[in-house]
Amino acid sequence: MQLFAGIRGFSPSPATTAAVENMIEDIGLREKADSEAGALSGGQKRRLSVGMALIGDPQVIFLGISHRETALLYAFVWSSVTVGASTCLQM
Repeated sequence: MQLFAGIRGFSPSPATTAAVENMIEDIGLREKADSEAGALSGGQKRRLSVGMALIGDPQVIFLGISHRETALLYAFVWSSVTVGASTCLQM
């Protein structure tokens, strides 16, 4: 996630590290924070993808979420959208 934050324009700083750590906590991957993405389960990979989409407060987010993930991810995404200025579009 730190690498993706850099791609999104974050410069290496304590504030960037804090933003990444907060996102990891928010998406519920604290226990897997040091794992490689390939070692995550399918649901964990989806949560990681959502975290990567939300890092940096994007203006627009496109999501394709199945019915199984809807409840947890929507609750998190909508709470994130209401805090920031993002628009969420489900595909």
